[in-house]
Amino acid sequence: MKVHRRSFWLFFGILCFFHSEAQQVPNLGVPSIINFSKQEYNAGTQNWDFTQDENGVIYIANNEGLLSYDGSHWQKYPLPNKTIVRSVAVTPDTGKILVGGQDEVGYFQKNKRGFLEYHSIKELAPANSQTMADIWTIFSYKKGVYFISLNILYYYNGKEMRVHPDGDQFLFVGKGREKVVVQKVNGQVYLLEDELNLQEIGRLEFEIVSISELGDNILIATEKNGVYVYSKTEGIRPWKNLSDSFLRENRINKILVQDNMQIVIPTVLGGLLILDQEGVPLYKIDKEAGLQNNMVRSIFEDQDHNLWLGLDNGIDYLSIASPIRFFYPDGKLEGTSYDIEIMENEIYIGTSTGLYRSQWKSHFDPFQSRNHFEKIPGSEGQVWGLNKIGNQIFMGHHEGAFLIKNGNLQKISPNAGYWMFIQDPHSNGRVLAGSYNGLHEFELTNSENWAYVKHYSNFTESSRFISASEEGDYWVSHPYRGIYKISMGPSGQSSEVRRYGQEEGLPSDKGNFAFKVWNSIVVCTEEGIYQYDSKSDAFFPYHDLNDILGEHEKVRRLFEDSRENLWYITQEKIGFLEIVDKGLQKEVRNHELYGLHGKLMGGFELIYPYDSANVFLGSEKGMIHINAQQIFSQKYHFQTLLNEIHLIKDQDSLIFANQINNSDPEKLLVTLPNKGNSFRFSFTATNFSPFHQISYQYKLDGFDEQWSSWSENNSREYTNLSPGKYTFMVRSGIPDVYTTNTANFSFYIDHPWYATPLAYGIYSFIFLAGIAGLVWVPRRRFEKEKALLEEEKEKKVAYHRAEVKQSKEQLMALKNEKLNAEIEHKNKELASTTMHLLQKSELLQKLKTELDRLRTYTNNPEAKKELKRIIGLLNDDSQLDEEWEQFFLHFDRVHSDFFKRLKERFPELTAKDQKMCAYLRMNLSTKEIAPLMNISVRGVEISRYRLRKKLDLDTNINLNEFMMEF
Repeated sequence: MKVHRRSFWLFFGILCFFHSEAQQVPNLGVPSIINFSKQEYNAGTQNWDFTQDENGVIYIANNEGLLSYDGSHWQKYPLPNKTIVRSVAVTPDTGKILVGGQDEVGYFQKNKRGFLEYHSIKELAPANSQTMADIWTIFSYKKGVYFISLNILYYYNGKEMRVHPDGDQFLFVGKGREKVVVQKVNGQVYLLEDELNLQEIGRLEFEIVSISELGDNILIATEKNGVYVYSKTEGIRPWKNLSDSFLRENRINKILVQDNMQIVIPTVLGGLLILDQEGVPLYKIDKEAGLQNNMVRSIFEDQDHNLWLGLDNGIDYLSIASPIRFFYPDGKLEGTSYDIEIMENEIYIGTSTGLYRSQWKSHFDPFQSRNHFEKIPGSEGQVWGLNKIGNQIFMGHHEGAFLIKNGNLQKISPNAGYWMFIQDPHSNGRVLAGSYNGLHEFELTNSENWAYVKHYSNFTESSRFISASEEGDYWVSHPYRGIYKISMGPSGQSSEVRRYGQEEGLPSDKGNFAFKVWNSIVVCTEEGIYQYDSKSDAFFPYHDLNDILGEHEKVRRLFEDSRENLWYITQEKIGFLEIVDKGLQKEVRNHELYGLHGKLMGGFELIYPYDSANVFLGSEKGMIHINAQQIFSQKYHFQTLLNEIHLIKDQDSLIFANQINNSDPEKLLVTLPNKGNSFRFSFTATNFSPFHQISYQYKLDGFDEQWSSWSENNSREYTNLSPGKYTFMVRSGIPDVYTTNTANFSFYIDHPWYATPLAYGIYSFIFLAGIAGLVWVPRRRFEKEKALLEEEKEKKVAYHRAEVKQSKEQLMALKNEKLNAEIEHKNKELASTTMHLLQKSELLQKLKTELDRLRTYTNNPEAKKELKRIIGLLNDDSQLDEEWEQFFLHFDRVHSDFFKRLKERFPELTAKDQKMCAYLRMNLSTKEIAPLMNISVRGVEISRYRLRKKLDLDTNINLNEFMMEF
């Protein structure tokens, strides 16, 4: 994840130092932008639509499917046909994730293990409307779901799907917060009332691309022809705004009215434009401001009122609801900001590239200039400090001391290298300056001009930090040399310079910085804060502050604002101490700002609390502006989620996934085998702000006695848990704001086989059996002797029974031998009959052949006629009927009524067919069958084919095998 401008997280407590009057809040800079590339979310380049469920999880319609993001993990869910997902929505009542793709529409829903499963509803559409193209819009409205494809408006009520009944074609259907607008191809515009009932509200000749609601009115966006507004009293009319030409040129893609009534318009060519409700442009956010590219295809406002942008390549998260803005006075140079002063209607910022000025006003036109600042001529180079003294501003510069007059610089020093300026508390006409080589004095010559007076020759240390005490002494800090007190004489001459270190009570001679706060000189050290005591001329621990900030905290900077609130910077913290008047006493409250050290310039940290609505922080790159008033009105909706649960013993396996947020753990009680007793729980919170670092607290009920300490770690492992019931609980929060929900997962680890109730039952049985054995052994001896006697008796009886059984078996064997002999005899008779028929047929065939040959040798007609008659007699097989009757009788006896069963199952078979079946049952070949049936081999093949037809056999069934198994 790339955080643009190295965004940070912060949170204040409740501020009580707000001015009672309204503060000017300029639209300086741009919000923080987080860039998500396709490599990070591991899906397609283009993102078409967004939605968010009740747990705060973001769902995105992507080129490669549905994406989900819970603040820690990205997941991709392709559709079954691998189509592009164009639209996505969540039903508020069921939590189903509706998706529309290319020729596909349906919804994802979690199963019992948390995994999303897809269910198509396309087949519920009427048969003539099931062919769908891209579904660019899908949304839940009242009691149904609406979407449009191929200019057809569909309505789905959870059970059936219908299309608009009048058959008209539609160009657009879209939902705002409460209202749905529909446009037909003829330009007529309607409001959707209920199901498929439409109320006409006007006509627009341009195709609508998006709508949003602004109060009681509806903003209607067209791609190339600007924005229109609909009201009940005036109908549809053009919406006049100062950005109309920009919107027409850059092509509107969507329109969104936020809860704060700001209007967000993403474009195809020019990035994002944000307007107020009057149409005045506030921010123009494009690639130069931090977007990955200028083509914004989709936009979504999440529960915390921040924006998600679906780009032509990537996803961007825009912290528009945050009161933090980033701006760069020197534009693309993005130099470090070292100091700032606001005086009257001017704001001056000193940077590493020079001094920049702009008007101090509430509104800056984003089309005129991106940074709204201009460089003051002659300020090129390093600006170290800006100090307002009276009605003038002094500038410490690498090249010398300057006075700012009417937007110009006047050099007032003969030498170079100045850090800062401080007014003599006893003389308005004298200013002391800290330079690279010590202290210098300037005096007021008239009402506006200052003149260089002198350099204090008895002090030549670099003087970047100077504070004046109530006694008129000056305290100078050098981080490596120590703390110095310069006491002034009556005429302004330095009379004494004294160095303070360990001997005067400080914990070290180095790393000390002196500041004047609450009318006292205090020193920030690496071991806490020390306060100067003028009576003893020594330093002592400042217990009141150390008790708040930490006794050994390494404090680096202190800044006191106009209301005596104390801003501080330590080694790891930034915040302020609020002074609350409690009547007779004052209370000090500590409020921390988190994670700013990565943005502030080390050693040159700057906090400039101009007023409660305008707090400025000098950054390594540019300036940070914070509207403190807005911070404390923010509400947070993030939820704690268990997003993955892994078994980690032997091999890592995911058993539950997808944002488990189970407030009632008994609803999801899972029983696991004993070997599954090691887990890794991964969790997250759906707070996407770059200004908040989420902390977690967890507990395994049944194992942990108390909740863990708060930690940024978002996973926890448990190994080798004992059998029993457990509930893992986790909650999340940011400082002073914690989620009210706790994510739970209950599970039961089963006992090992040797410790199950069954095993214990077996152990008990064995124990009782042992005790019983002690009682039963003597009895068993008696029983054994008795059994021996019984055994002898039984042996005799058994012997007798065995003889009887043997006799019966011998008799049965004899009967079986007789039966086998009869069967063998019948088989021999059958084989003899068959062979006789075969020989007879062969003899008749030979005889026919010889008679045929004789016919060719004789010329006597009578002889030929007589030979022909004899051959005919030989062809007549009626004389074989008696022999065949005998053959059938024997065949049925041997083959279990073969012909009887054949006639019952296939009554249409002829006698010739039955003969063929018998020969096939005897496994005779075609050549062997031909003479038996007195036909040729070809005739046998034809008979086999006809028989197969009559038996209705498939071609893959062997006829011989069929008959042998029949």
